[in-house]
Formats: sequence, structure tokens, C-alpha cells
Amino acid sequence: MQLFQYRHLKNSIYKMKKKSVNRMMKKRHTFSDHIIKPAALLLALCLLFSLLPPVTAHAAENTGDGEIILINPEHADRLTEEDIRAKIAEGREELAKTDPGALETPETYQASSACKTIAEAGAVLRKGYKARTGKYVEVPVLVVDSLYDYYLDISREAFIHTGVPDEGDDFYILWEGGSVNRRKNGDGTTLMTFKENFLTTGAEEAKVNAEIKSILGKITSSSMDRRTKIRKVYDYICSNITYDYDHLGDNEYGYQYTAYAAVFNHTAVCAGYAGLFYRMMLYLGISCREITGQGNSGYHAWNIVQIGNWYFLLDSTWDAGRTEYQWYLKGSDYFPKHTAEEKFQTSQFKKDYPIYAGVLPNLGETSIRSIKNTASGIRVEWWGVSSADAYSLQRRKGSSGKWTEVAYTENKAFLDKNAETGVTYTYRVAAAKNSFTDEAGPSVPIVRLPFTDIPYNASYAKAVGYCVSHNIISGTGDNTFSPNAECTRYQFAVMLYKYAGKPAVSDSVKLPFKDVSKKKSYYKAVAWAYSEGIISGTSKTTFSPNQAITRYQAVQMLYKYAGKPKVSTSSNPFKDVKKSAGYYDAVIWAVKNGITAGTGSGKFSPMNTCRRYQMAVFLYKFHTCGND
Repeated sequence: MQLFQYRHLKNSIYKMKKKSVNRMMKKRHTFSDHIIKPAALLLALCLLFSLLPPVTAHAAENTGDGEIILINPEHADRLTEEDIRAKIAEGREELAKTDPGALETPETYQASSACKTIAEAGAVLRKGYKARTGKYVEVPVLVVDSLYDYYLDISREAFIHTGVPDEGDDFYILWEGGSVNRRKNGDGTTLMTFKENFLTTGAEEAKVNAEIKSILGKITSSSMDRRTKIRKVYDYICSNITYDYDHLGDNEYGYQYTAYAAVFNHTAVCAGYAGLFYRMMLYLGISCREITGQGNSGYHAWNIVQIGNWYFLLDSTWDAGRTEYQWYLKGSDYFPKHTAEEKFQTSQFKKDYPIYAGVLPNLGETSIRSIKNTASGIRVEWWGVSSADAYSLQRRKGSSGKWTEVAYTENKAFLDKNAETGVTYTYRVAAAKNSFTDEAGPSVPIVRLPFTDIPYNASYAKAVGYCVSHNIISGTGDNTFSPNAECTRYQFAVMLYKYAGKPAVSDSVKLPFKDVSKKKSYYKAVAWAYSEGIISGTSKTTFSPNQAITRYQAVQMLYKYAGKPKVSTSSNPFKDVKKSAGYYDAVIWAVKNGITAGTGSGKFSPMNTCRRYQMAVFLYKFHTCGND
């Protein structure tokens, strides 16, 4: 997570004994009791104040239960310590009118035990602040002597950028300040009790969040690419929000700084514009930050948004009402008159959010042309883009893993040799030029298989991948699986035997089947299945190992392997499965557990023979109980 740089404002007052500060810094560096050498302590102090988000404490020396006033430096030019006290008192008076008992009942968001780290404590405070109940928020902290002094760090942690639309940058702007009381307990913990003051109420935040989602549903769609979504949101803000000159400099009103005013009053100052854009982007899943600093030598707020592997600058406040935008998706070399606060200029921030310097390239979208399994890996080919000089092939595991670049190449094809058998990967490709990689095109999933006769989009590919990667099924030849070949009775016995982990078979097991010789590779599998009551013969003395297995036989074997559980339902979706059939319970059990849904038109087709791919599906669904 991105941490903010600590900064001093001209109105900030930060009073604390030097001895207390030294103790706090020393303990924060290690969360232990060992002593740091002077050089290391100096380094720790420098690092701390270069990384933490800004929160100003207005307090005299405090070693007990005294109240400490916290002021957000973003509002320090318009608010004083007495203003914060008055706002807290006013809020609690309002709460007392509606719920008199609430003042005596703190909100405790920690589930069971005291917080052991500042990150834990900050998360608890964040949750309490978001609730906006007007009550106290209690944060129990496990003290190693030093955490007692960490009320500032905990406050900062509550407002870090999390990627959640109503947290992070805009959440921080909405927080004017508050107070904290600390009390050491005899059990080695400190109880920190916070009172908050925000520009908006919890009900107003719920209302604006719902309205933002509604607006996005009207102006964007899932089929739009990233650039189109960004433009739709920017157009909406610039066309529907006007600058709130009426409340410029009005220290009592406050709403001019909020997305709430921008959405419902259609007027706000820069923080309202930037805050609304920030939230809308995050709701769309687009990485964005709300930047504050100086614009034309006055306090100002704007945004950065991610396109491809870079971030670009936008200022909807200055573009509002324009027919041609001057501050839209600009590189840093083309965005004058803006100077970000120091916390947005640290080396860590620049690393996490690299801002492009030049003009946003328009390379155009490329897409995957073909994808297939080969003996040595997954081969991906894609369409070329005339303006690109390279391509970035990216993949992730499954459908929600982290995207990683597997190739950056001038070619329009790549063989990924590092894909694991049985694992589902999703691929996408993006056009690139110089240091800029554009947004990737549509993604395509594929299960890595060593077979060339299973299409990448086959519905059974994942099931085959599972069986192959767990050594349950093997191929039929070089790079072939023969998915549509019939599965024999002995083959399914072997599959089930391998699925069970190839358990030991007692020498005392005597097979009555004359057509299963001990010399056969499948003898142990058949002997195990017979001894466990999973299979029976086609007669008293024959097993018919090479006979194709039917659908009802396969389901019946799985049912017996599962221990023949009691079937609690009498509902039968199949008209070709009679209750008098010996396999009735097995079929109903398989339906209930998501192993089979039949062959369509209300049929199970019990006498149909099973294909190899169907056996893989049966085993995979048996393994997952249909939950996939």
C-alpha cells in the first residue's frame, strides 16, 4: 500500500517531548525492545517522516487520559483546534437527541483481541470512521511500551489508499479532524478512543455511493475499453458539474469539497471534482489517485489515472464547461501550473505510480488470433498493429490472478514453455512502442495440456487437465488424448484406482474373472475395485475388460466408491431412469451432487457408452461435487 509523506504546514503545531519522540521512533522501527544505535535511529526518524500520511496533532504534553485534537492538514488553513472541538460537540449533541444512550456506548470494531500492528489498528479505525455513527470508536492496541504513542500513525493508516472507492484519498479529504483519548490498561494494552468529524454523514456517503453506481451504469458498459470509460466519466463531470464560487472560502459550509455536492448539487470546488472522478474510476476497476497540491499558486486537486503501464494526468476542474479539453490525459511535460504535494513526489510514489512524460500514444488495440496446446507449451498468435514496434504478451492463472508479462517481442507469436500441465491460464496481448505499453485486448483462457487434439475452448478441457495433472488419465499416443474414443470397463477401473491413490491390494483377493489375468497392467485396479465392492462382473466368471462402459455403470461405480450414501430426495429429472432400476439411487445421487445433468431433453441415456472425455468430467465433478 502507498504510504504518504509527512509534511509540515504553516498552521501545524506538533508538540511532544523529545524524549517521548525518541522512544516512539525507536520502538516503531522494530516493534521490539532492543536499542538502536544513534545512526540507525536517525535513519529511522528520516524514513518515518518521509513515508507517513499527514495528520497534525494539536496537543500539549500528554501522558494520561487527556484529549488530543487531530486536524487534517488539508483543512488546517480553515480550521482551528477550537473549531474541531465545537464540531465534535455539535455532532454529539445531535446524536444525543436521537439516541441518548449512544454517547455512553462506544463503537468497538475489533473482533476479539487487541491490535498487534499499526496496520491492524488503522484498519479498525477505518471501519469505525466509515460507519459515521457519531459514537466513539474504540481501538484496543497491544502495547510493547511504545504503541501508546502511536495514535498519529494509526490515524494516518486509516486513510491510506486501498483501492476501495469510498476509502483512501477522497476519504482523507472528507475527514476534517477529531480527537483521541488514550488509556493504559493493566493487561498490557492501550485503549484508544477516537471521535471523528467528517464533511459528510454515513447516510450521505451511502446515498452518494449508490448514485455514483447508478450514473456509471448509464454512461458506461462492460463492453467499453478503458479509454472509452475514462472519457465517458470525464465528459460527465465536465458537463454536469460547475465550480462552486458561492461557497469558495466558506469555512462553515464544507460540502464544496465533496463528491456528494458534485453529484447532488452539481457544483463543487476542485476537491469535489477530483474526488468524484477518483471514486468513479475505482468503481470501474481503473487505478486512479486524487492528487493535491498547488495549481496556479493556490490549493488545488486533480487526478492521475492508469492506461497501460503508465499513469496520465487530468484536471476536470479546469476543463469543466470546455468544448475542447486542455487538461485531459496529459503527460507530465504537458501539464504545467500544477505542483503536487511532497507526499506525491517521493521515489516510492513515483515507482508505484509512474507518470508518463510525453503525449499519450494511440497505438490501437490488438487481440489474440489463435491459441493452442503443443507438445512443448502453449502457442499464442495475435494480430499486428501498424503503429506498434513491439507487443506485450501477458498471462495470469485462472481468471482473477495477477497479470504478468511473459514476453515482450517484435514478433506476432510466442510459445510459452513455462505453463504447468492442468493449470488454466488466461492470455492477453497489448501493443507497445518505446516505453509505453497500451491497454491489452480481450483475454482468452486455455488449460495447459500436452495434447493437440483438445481445442482450447473445449468444455471438458479443465476436467482433462485435472485428471492428467493428477496422473489419473494419460494420453493415447504422442500428444493425443483421443477424447471421443470409447472408455472401456478396465480403463475406468484404472482411473478410479489412481484417483483413490493406488491403495495396496491384499494377496488374499481372488478374482472370479477368467478374463482378467494377473499379468495384465490393470489387474490390481480391477482387484481393488472388486474387493471394495465397487465393481461386479458381466457374469459370474467374466469382467469384460475391453467392453465399453455405459453411463449408468460409471455413475454406479462412483456411487459405490463414495460409500453408497443415502439418497434423501425422490425427485427424478430423467424419464429414462426408472425407480425400479438397480442404478436409480446412483443416478439421483450423481444429479444431487452435480456430477451429471443428463444428456438433454429430460434424459440420462443410461445405456449410452462413455467417451474418454466424459469419464474425465465425471471424475472431476465427483472431486469438486459440481462446484466449479
